[in-house]
Amino acid sequence: MTDANIWALFVAPEHEGRGIGGKLHDIMITHMFEAGLSQLWLSTTPGTRAEHFYLQRGWQHWPPHPKDEVRMVLREA
Repeated sequence: MTDANIWALFVAPEHEGRGIGGKLHDIMITHMFEAGLSQLWLSTTPGTRAEHFYLQRGWQHWPPHPKDEVRMVLREA
């Protein structure tokens, strides 16, 4: 799959913990599903805050993946 990739979603460290990342995520997801996509994917480093962030928001691990990378998928509900 080469479409529907989430490349980066970051919040400046001084603004972390305020819910900004979650709100950006939700806006991004809503926009992409409204645009007609039914499945999104991303990759991140295993064991990171990013992996935890996405798992909390319903993303699932998407095997297979290289040992130094976690691939994740989110399907429209």
